Amino acid sequence: MKASGMVSHRAARVEGTAPRPINIGNQEPERPKAKFRCWCCGRKQEFTGETPVDAVMKARKLGWEHTIGFDIETCERCVKLGKKPDAKKAMEIGVNA
Repeated sequence: MKASGMVSHRAARVEGTAPRPINIGNQEPERPKAKFRCWCCGRKQEFTGETPVDAVMKARKLGWEHTIGFDIETCERCVKLGKKPDAKKAMEIGVNA
């Protein structure tokens, strides 16, 4: 069994830091990004992280919420105002487009 298979079956554990991208020349390596757009107010925000999941987790820590049934994002301002997901409005502003 390969090492990746052993990790997925919990027969082995991986420790340490994530591998870093190779820096070629003087260019800074591009970091993974997650772009969010609120279905209610249309606000856009971009998050960066070590991995795509890390970028999404940063958004969640700042208050952005994901509604699975509608597959839409709600910003922290609209969450505080108690806005509930509205699929019709989300389609009007083109969140899923």
